[in-house]
Amino acid sequence: MGKAILTPTTPADVEEFRHATPPYRIKAITGRVDGRIVGIGGIAYLPDGTIGAFLEATDEARKHAVTLYKAAKQILDDAAKAGHRTIVAIGDPEIEAVPRWLKRLGFEPVDGTEVYVKHGRS
Repeated sequence: MGKAILTPTTPADVEEFRHATPPYRIKAITGRVDGRIVGIGGIAYLPDGTIGAFLEATDEARKHAVTLYKAAKQILDDAAKAGHRTIVAIGDPEIEAVPRWLKRLGFEPVDGTEVYVKHGRS
């Protein structure tokens, strides 16, 4: 298993990984292992004004849990410094570690849903 290399996400990265471009603006980090994109995660600026945290990652990317966590923490810290006070994430119910991981990053679950919210300082 090679080392994970993180770089700011470019439109070409999204096209390569997703074969499409998102319909909204993102600020994200791309993770590569041995030159292959294994994940893209960051902040999405949704049309209704919601700030959403996201991660699309392969199983290979999940083997780099410490790197993923540090990158997520940095993205969320940068979002807070940019003045984003509320960030929403939707947890994948298929991945057992998601609730624990989101809680560790400061997100709180919304009762009865897969939605998590992180409130920053005002």
